[in-house]
Amino acid sequence: MIAQAMPLDGVSAIALVLIAAFAIDRVVNGLLFLLGFNKKWARWCPDPKLIDETAARIGAERRQKLVYFILAGFFG
Repeated sequence: MIAQAMPLDGVSAIALVLIAAFAIDRVVNGLLFLLGFNKKWARWCPDPKLIDETAARIGAERRQKLVYFILAGFFG
């Protein structure tokens, strides 16, 4: 028996994209969380919440956002 493909209407396609985007977000956030335990990673990309100096905190936020977009783009 050959399985028949179910056609995607507009609502199903949007739901599929939203579920995939949510899954990618969770995977990337999980990876960033686990990478935070690596000492080399924590030196290169520290947690911005732990930095008191404003310029260093902004730099850490930008670096973390860049890594997030690179990983999300890779998985996307």
